[in-house]
Amino acid sequence: MFLAWCIKNKLYGEFHAKESSKEINNIFEENITGAEFLMNVCDEKFCEEDLNSIGNDFAQYYYSTKLFLDDYSDALGDNYESLYEIDDTWENFYTIAPIIDQAFKVWISKNSPWCKIW
Repeated sequence: MFLAWCIKNKLYGEFHAKESSKEINNIFEENITGAEFLMNVCDEKFCEEDLNSIGNDFAQYYYSTKLFLDDYSDALGDNYESLYEIDDTWENFYTIAPIIDQAFKVWISKNSPWCKIW
């Protein structure tokens, strides 16, 4: 779901902009999920080339601090014994997306070059 969020927020890498435009459109049209994109387009690997520099910096922060896992668990994990049981659906995406939006806004406000100037 994080990869779908990145794609919908245009944080995908140059490689995908050139080579995966059809699949990116399928994410925007919600014909495939982020997990399907990962499996079919990224060979089941989430790599630096999948995101642009801002996307990579945010992903590094969001994953290394375990905030994504906490947000994912809090938003979607209440009814499951394991987070792996959560269905990869657009409905679940729209539950977690506003939380990722907020985390991104907080992160960008702390890392924006404008904040460093003032």
